Amino acid sequence: MYDLNLCLISLESSRRDDLEAICYVLIYLGTGDLPWVGTKGVTRMEKYAFIMEKKMECSEHMLCKHLPPQFADILFYVKGLEFSEKPNYQFIRDKLLDITKKKKLPKKLPMDWNRPVPPVQTIV
Repeated sequence: MYDLNLCLISLESSRRDDLEAICYVLIYLGTGDLPWVGTKGVTRMEKYAFIMEKKMECSEHMLCKHLPPQFADILFYVKGLEFSEKPNYQFIRDKLLDITKKKKLPKKLPMDWNRPVPPVQTIV
């Protein structure tokens, strides 16, 4: 559902593809939908062809229209990377931090694994 088109047709994937998949996951979590979710086909290859076609039809801005514009910027950047190009992770971090600043979110949210674990009560 989130893999890049190349992965759908069994070609080798790269860091770019992984980042694009992460973008789709974030878009899905932020909007609750992706245009190709629920796509069906008679065969598995037909389904993948429909998904690939849908992904190619959707612009970054259309996918991210209900999200902060930085999401579209990140997706556009990631999709423009060459196969073996090393991503500028700082650019992506800066865009995400920009969202937290504009939304006035704390830089670091408490994580479940940092909270104290209550003692387990045993029943004898």
